[in-house]
Amino acid sequence: MSARTFDYRGRLRLLILDALSRGYTHGYSIMKYLTGLIGYSPGPGSIYPHLRYLSSKGYVEVISELRNGRILKEYKLTPKGISYLSERKSELRETLTMIKGFRTLMDLGWRDVVLYVRNLIVNLPSMNNDEKLRVRQLIRNFLLGLKEIQGLEVRNNE
Repeated sequence: MSARTFDYRGRLRLLILDALSRGYTHGYSIMKYLTGLIGYSPGPGSIYPHLRYLSSKGYVEVISELRNGRILKEYKLTPKGISYLSERKSELRETLTMIKGFRTLMDLGWRDVVLYVRNLIVNLPSMNNDEKLRVRQLIRNFLLGLKEIQGLEVRNNE
């Protein structure tokens, strides 16, 4: 699956529905569940719009209650939401597998790669052609190494 066809919003919505199917009922508890699963927390600005969307589609019921002068919202899967999640079991499994792989990759040192690539992006405009050629060769060697490990097809970008 290419990055262009990966539906991040749809996958996050599936993960939210999965959290609700496991009994997490408040926005904060959903964020904690996702933090444990993904390794970082999608913030309230990400979670609550998705909960509103899922509610508008009839997949989630919102129960509001006044407690200690505050309105607390509890979220519950509807039968339609349970059915929707059930129909997408394979997509959810694929998403959970990808998350597990990503977390393993991070543990293997990908964080460092990301930091070096960020620095590289900043420094690329000031690099001379020989340095840029060296970067191209390093990237090519990296991709060839991945191909060797798992049989991925590497495009010749030369």
